[in-house]
Amino acid sequence: MRSTTGKVRVLVVDDEPFNLEIIAEYLDADNFELTMARDGVQAWELLEDTTQVFDLLVLDRMMPRLDGMDVLRRIGRTPRLSGLPVIMQTAAATPDQVREGLEAGARYYLTKPYEPDALLAIIGSALEESRRKNEFELQVDGLRQAMCALLHGDFEFATLAQATQLASLASLAAPR
Repeated sequence: MRSTTGKVRVLVVDDEPFNLEIIAEYLDADNFELTMARDGVQAWELLEDTTQVFDLLVLDRMMPRLDGMDVLRRIGRTPRLSGLPVIMQTAAATPDQVREGLEAGARYYLTKPYEPDALLAIIGSALEESRRKNEFELQVDGLRQAMCALLHGDFEFATLAQATQLASLASLAAPR
């Protein structure tokens, strides 16, 4: 969900002020509205605030008090936040660390140091994936509502493929 200004709302979390400055410089564009958090505790407070809605989270993995992995786990347990695209940016880049981050809920894993173009490309991919997912969910919800509105229906089909499509559509309305 974009802000009322039409900008992409990005929460950037890093315990190093210099890293926050670098990311702010990389994303210094008219289409981003940045909110900065200095650690996972501050980030979680912002994420829990239902008046704050973010389109994307750029999250450092290693931080004091509450690290990025714990923030990811909390996001995964919070239905309102579970669809939030997360880009984990970190120096922790062993295969096990990358796997752990992705399994915890990060959609993208960016290792430091990185170039501005890499960050922008990953942000673009994350936002496009999120947009497509939201559109798909709206379409499915619309079909489900339409099918639920049918109390009685007579259907005709001529091919096995049409019967399969009808069965798939009917299963959305009556999953049991």
